[in-house]
Amino acid sequence: MALRGLFAPGTRFLLPAEHSRAFVQDWLALMIAGMLAIPTHPALPAAAFGQLQNQFRALDFSHELKTNLNAGQEQPPSVISQSEDLVRPAEAGAPCLALLTSGSSGEVKAACFLPASLFWNAQAVRQFQALEAPGKMAIHLPLNHAFGLITQLLPALLAASPVHLLPHQIWPGDLLRHLHTAEIKTFAAVPSTLRLILQGQPEPLPALRHLSIAGAALHPEEIPALQAAFPQAQIWIGYGLTEAGPRVSAFSNDDPEFGSGSAGRPLPGVAIKIVQDEVWVQSPSLMMGYLDAPELSAETLQAGWLKTGDSGYLSPSGELFITGRRDDTLLSGGEKVAPLAVERALQSQAAILHAAVYGEADPVLGSHLVALIELDANAEIPSLHALRRFCKNTLEPQQIPRQFYRVKTLPLTPNGKLIRKELPTWPRNPWS
Repeated sequence: MALRGLFAPGTRFLLPAEHSRAFVQDWLALMIAGMLAIPTHPALPAAAFGQLQNQFRALDFSHELKTNLNAGQEQPPSVISQSEDLVRPAEAGAPCLALLTSGSSGEVKAACFLPASLFWNAQAVRQFQALEAPGKMAIHLPLNHAFGLITQLLPALLAASPVHLLPHQIWPGDLLRHLHTAEIKTFAAVPSTLRLILQGQPEPLPALRHLSIAGAALHPEEIPALQAAFPQAQIWIGYGLTEAGPRVSAFSNDDPEFGSGSAGRPLPGVAIKIVQDEVWVQSPSLMMGYLDAPELSAETLQAGWLKTGDSGYLSPSGELFITGRRDDTLLSGGEKVAPLAVERALQSQAAILHAAVYGEADPVLGSHLVALIELDANAEIPSLHALRRFCKNTLEPQQIPRQFYRVKTLPLTPNGKLIRKELPTWPRNPWS
């Protein structure tokens, strides 16, 4: 293989996770060749991409591909099917994938996985969620996230099922139309996407047989409308996180406890325990650790258990209930956002002394971001348009605040720590 002839085993590559056959082929090629693939958001700004290259000492796969491999070849269409033989990695003992994630600190981390871990979770999902032969699958979730890549794409490849890679930015009406005309059998979406679809009061879609909810919890009162829109679909909800590889628990609307607010029951082979209100997970699909972060890895992985950072409890019958995050991480449209990362970016602007970001309830996204900004009185005030343009060029789409306000000061403790619980009611002025 050309990759092995050009690069040493374990070479790290960043590659934008476009919803295309080319990305899937590149990812599989890197895995088979024993390289370490680090998928990134396809709309990641160039500066942020460069920062990741420096942080993880990784090469730009697109650049290397054009320079050394098959520049100028035509890209195939975005409908793919693959067999299990062709996705079996060459080196079973070396990490093949690092998925980017961030916690309350806002520092980007890369969770590393062995091939066996990825395949274990994919197979466990196939068996537990009745996906041994899923039929046509449409993938709308981002492929730089564990759910889209490991619990959707990989099971479909193992089953040799056709995969339709849909644009991540697609109008709900167009999305629903594609599900109908392509007679899609299996689909997964975050609650915000499903809410947008349901707002249009769509005609029932009888072709869909398997629907998974990803990224955030579904409100129990939303389930009847979902069942009416997809009357023949088995609807699955559950819980997972990147570091767990990702799926931890699930159950379907066939379960009598479905709609109770539970995140389901552990997959076979997965153990869950609650330690001081925190959910801990033990599973064959856990990450090896964070790339180049041994201290953080040791703190997160303890004696074979993953500390999730989520609060929750187990019912007497073994169902998992998630009650919230133990840190400041927000969920917006199913995407995790660390307020601190957004605040640091805003504070890099000369006119901004301090910034604080919090989430407000959103009927579609679950929450959207609001930024409170304290300006330098001696600096020129940037226009709202300039501020939004800066965010678009610096932050990932889910990190961009919807609303910006000016404040005289921010709520701080005597030692200067931000009091986040006071942000929603803190006095502010519209941007002008």
